[in-house]
Amino acid sequence: MRRGAILSAMIASAFSFSALATSPELVMPKILSEGEQQGYFKIIDHVNVEEFDDLSAVLVDTGGREYHLYWVHEDGFITGGHLLTTEGGNLTRKYEQRMTPALDLSTNFDQLYDEGVIFGSTDRDDSGAMYVIYEPHCGYCKNFHAELQPYIEQGLDLRLIPVSFLRANSPDIISAVANAEVPFEALKRFDQTGQFDSVPVTGQLRSQLAANSNFMRDIGVRGTPGVIYKQDGQYVITGALRGNQLKNVADKLMAQ
Repeated sequence: MRRGAILSAMIASAFSFSALATSPELVMPKILSEGEQQGYFKIIDHVNVEEFDDLSAVLVDTGGREYHLYWVHEDGFITGGHLLTTEGGNLTRKYEQRMTPALDLSTNFDQLYDEGVIFGSTDRDDSGAMYVIYEPHCGYCKNFHAELQPYIEQGLDLRLIPVSFLRANSPDIISAVANAEVPFEALKRFDQTGQFDSVPVTGQLRSQLAANSNFMRDIGVRGTPGVIYKQDGQYVITGALRGNQLKNVADKLMAQ
């Protein structure tokens, strides 16, 4: 059973307890403090909800930067999920954004640039760059790469971080792309036709791919494509972007 499911079961079994002291400072409910002690999650932060005098928000990290927000009620109950106002405001999203720690990936990227392999610019100024963690046999990666083509043609600073785990010949494909005169064109050809030039995989490339895999794991990306970019000076990690969401992000990155 996943830790999130275990936590939900724990909270569902808790009926009532003393959640708040008379002061504004939250006394952490036993069900949450014990959950942290037992290693189900780490409590990151808790704040009083300004919209309601009898409510506090508690943010927990269940591992790999997966955050969940719980509402602690003064009457002794805990709830989870989306909390909406009658005007349509999403308080869950508001407090998740406010309480989630900013991502500091500078050390991770320093190590990636030193030990890994990236297709695209290797300029450490990545304020307008979009990183995509890419596996050659990932269908979602191929679709996303195709959707990125118009923005690449417009000048999007795309930087692909190749990883290999789906098939045995993934390193061979990455080697062919890395040794191509124009790597992005070689990758585009493989995406469209499945064809690639045979180029032996060197020990250095295998070491670089291992560093890429470590980067992916360390920043909490569990599948491909993983997308990383900067927004207001802070790194954002997400999955494949689609439609207007992709256009908005790409336009903002190209404007920087």
